[in-house]
Amino acid sequence: MRPIVVNTPLKSGTWLIRKIIMELTSLSWQEPPLEKGMDPCDPKNIIIDPDHFFSWHFTPTGPIEEKLRNHNSLPIFVIRNIYSMIVSMYFHFADNIDAEIGRGQNQQEFFAGMSQEEGIERIIERKAIDTFNWDGVGRHLFQMQEMLRFSLVYPTLFLTFEELVEKKGDALQKIADFLSLSITKKRIKEIAVLSDFHSMRKEAARHRVQSHFRKGKTKGYNELITPKHRMLIEKSMETYSPQLATYLKQKGFYYIVQF
Repeated sequence: MRPIVVNTPLKSGTWLIRKIIMELTSLSWQEPPLEKGMDPCDPKNIIIDPDHFFSWHFTPTGPIEEKLRNHNSLPIFVIRNIYSMIVSMYFHFADNIDAEIGRGQNQQEFFAGMSQEEGIERIIERKAIDTFNWDGVGRHLFQMQEMLRFSLVYPTLFLTFEELVEKKGDALQKIADFLSLSITKKRIKEIAVLSDFHSMRKEAARHRVQSHFRKGKTKGYNELITPKHRMLIEKSMETYSPQLATYLKQKGFYYIVQF
């Protein structure tokens, strides 16, 4: 099989799409050795291995695009509604998600010292005066823009977190077709159950790493977004991803930037 390369922004269904592809292909996933300050645009971080599929949060600018082309890769990209993504990012840091697997960011005390509204604002934009090493959501919006741009110039299966949750059977069939895999309706139903949020959380609980699986919902996050948040997000889009909305319209995914 041609190399499968999965790309997701942070908090956009990474573990969900990994689980689905593992069940479909019997391949395990791999990512680059994680270090502070890694460049999401560096092609050296993209690992092509026939015995695994690659899955990470990268930005497919020119050098990475060239590498994926040269390896005749099968890219599967997943994005999420930006408002839901940002709120999920907030809880990722405020609740110190992934601490159980040694990847906690240990920022829970920082966020405990402010309101939830202030915390979400801090996720959206950088504050030069604080100690939280987070540049805001801008580069993640840019990543989404570049993922869309790439999909317009190279054959890519482009999905959304919303599809994977709300229309899982259809999404599974799309993935199987893209990978040229034959799959029965029975197997689609089996994988849909195995990749259900509650099934994945239960499995994670057996290994005591269930904090990553917080809600698994596509709706209900927007109630935490204030008018000020929306203004700041729109400003970030104008600054970092001015073509994002245009590309989304072209791909039929405009709901990704709708409140």
